Amino acid sequence: MVGENLRFDWGEAYDFNAQDITYHLQLSQDWDFKTILADQVLINANRAEIPMPGPGTYFWRVIATNENGKSVQAYDYYLDVDSQYHFGLKYLQIGPNGEIIERQRN
Repeated sequence: MVGENLRFDWGEAYDFNAQDITYHLQLSQDWDFKTILADQVLINANRAEIPMPGPGTYFWRVIATNENGKSVQAYDYYLDVDSQYHFGLKYLQIGPNGEIIERQRN
């Protein structure tokens, strides 16, 4: 958290041909990204800020794409209460006072 914003950081993708990398960040209320709350596209940047959402559980993902159009998802995953894996995303919980209560544990 930075002031009134929620900050996301992720590891940089690498391109062997030194092409620019476009990162597509999305934040959703659901793991299948039907309700997207934030959607940002950044070039050669692995950090973004969005206005702090209200209390709740949120899912986020970043897809990296090089200039040739080759994309890769993060290696992270979310394990739901039914022990099903959902790959390429992370989750976080925000408390009633804007505090981060829980982050991905993997």
